[in-house]
Amino acid sequence: MVGVTKDSDGKPIAPPYLSKPDAELGDMAIENADAVDHVWETGKGPVWMDPRGISKEDEKYMRWG
Repeated sequence: MVGVTKDSDGKPIAPPYLSKPDAELGDMAIENADAVDHVWETGKGPVWMDPRGISKEDEKYMRWG
């Protein structure tokens, strides 16, 4: 998945705190159970993957995959 994992305030939830989607780096925060749990425990859930700003190529790849 290409995007930035964000909390309900629209802020990235874990390092490297991506400001925009990066297909090569990805945002592994979505796989970080401790980070996701922390967001919920602090009342800032839900956690969501924001794909805004991805390239047309990345979107095509995600839809294919």
